[in-house]
Amino acid sequence: MSKKLSYLLIILIGISLYAITVFFDFSYFDDQDLILNNYSTISNLKNIDQIFLDDVFMSDSNFYFRPILNLSFMLDAQISLVHPWFYHLSNVFIHIIAVLLLFSLLLILGTKHLYAWFLSLFFLVHPVLVSAVAWIPGRNDSFLAVFILASFLFFIKFINQEKWLYYGLFLLFFFFALFTKEAGIFLPFIIFFYYLFISPKKLDKERNILLIFGSSLVIFLWALFRGFVIDGSIGSLSEIFLTILNFSPALIVSFGKFLLPFNLGVMPLLHEANLIFGILSIILFALLLVFKKVKKEWFLFGIIWFLFFSLPGLLNPDPKISYQILLLEHRLYLPFIGLVLLLAGVKSKKNNKTHFNRFCFYYSYIIYYFNGFRIALL
Repeated sequence: MSKKLSYLLIILIGISLYAITVFFDFSYFDDQDLILNNYSTISNLKNIDQIFLDDVFMSDSNFYFRPILNLSFMLDAQISLVHPWFYHLSNVFIHIIAVLLLFSLLLILGTKHLYAWFLSLFFLVHPVLVSAVAWIPGRNDSFLAVFILASFLFFIKFINQEKWLYYGLFLLFFFFALFTKEAGIFLPFIIFFYYLFISPKKLDKERNILLIFGSSLVIFLWALFRGFVIDGSIGSLSEIFLTILNFSPALIVSFGKFLLPFNLGVMPLLHEANLIFGILSIILFALLLVFKKVKKEWFLFGIIWFLFFSLPGLLNPDPKISYQILLLEHRLYLPFIGLVLLLAGVKSKKNNKTHFNRFCFYYSYIIYYFNGFRIALL
């Protein structure tokens, strides 16, 4: 396939799968608070300053600072008013853009064209990501993925070509990521690992300092803005550690849903989850490493990406309320990209690669219809 055809097929397949969601109604699960109850604010573009000076629900909850999400609702409201169709359509477009960026990232990282396309197709049609696309507030995670992927792409382009435009775009999209969701704070750690252990090219000392300074400045500005709006706390370091430790089995369950997407649900509870699929998936990935079918640095890179972007989902404003720590599947959107990058590091001979590409195609084909069936049930 040509590059243009690859991009076009991703767009067409994504639309064919998720077009039906345009006819969905509001779920009245956060979207009524974010859109309907705040419509008097988001319907008027003159209120854009309030979006950056209030928490995500524009209420007294005072915990989540997500201005990019509310800004997107404000733009949608100019077209769709109080009708849900364009809000859903925007979700579909955001998802497709994220997949296009993922495909571009895989190519720039050196993944073979067809293999990169199959991996992107797999992510495009993955049934676990339905809630991030079909549920209007779920766009916050796909938005975060868009900005993280774009920032990472321009970081790689900067170290390869050292053009200042790419440096500026890297920082700009990192800034957008932080203003989308707090998990964006982990991007510098991901980039640091890639730069040290994977990147074939290094920068001189002055540009390294500039990267650190620019990233630190973006984080400072975000923390400054957030500090003006949010005074909520997620607890002490010991409380955070105990919360993550208590709900760490959620990581195993989430890992399993990547290769074996069974027991999916709108609000799956941890104590009702089955660890067997997660354990099987971990064994399968471990075998890739044991039999040297994947580069060690890519294996670690993918796992670190998955873990770092999964951990924020284990934290809650009130850990005593068990249902808030459910395995909400829209939160797996960005972590799953790490596992896709892990698979991008699979190495094999040409004939084996051909068989693996066929396997990816047929697996994605089955997942596509499984996903379509799940969307229809909604």
